[in-house]
Amino acid sequence: MKIERMRELEKYLRTQFERCLNTKVSHKSQYIPATECRDEIDHVAAIQFNGSLELLEAQNDALADEIDTALARIKSGQYGECLKCRDEIDPKRLEASPTAGLCIKCQSYFERRYC
Repeated sequence: MKIERMRELEKYLRTQFERCLNTKVSHKSQYIPATECRDEIDHVAAIQFNGSLELLEAQNDALADEIDTALARIKSGQYGECLKCRDEIDPKRLEASPTAGLCIKCQSYFERRYC
């Protein structure tokens, strides 16, 4: 991958990482404390809403971890190298999924085996 394009992807990843951090703050501000519920129906609705926020936060945290790992690979000079077979990850794959750590062949194997 060309250095210029890698820098662009690094900038994009850093922007996405910041977005994840901001989203986490936003989720925490939307949490509904049980003490604010006036009746049982409100309480159940709050539990469901807070559960949805927790799921979104978990997904957000997972994405932040993927981005952080990709940024670490850029810093170490291993970005674009498959974590399993060490072959180069197709630049088109990295364009589509900048956090990809596996080449298509290894990702396909992983998905067939574990998903």
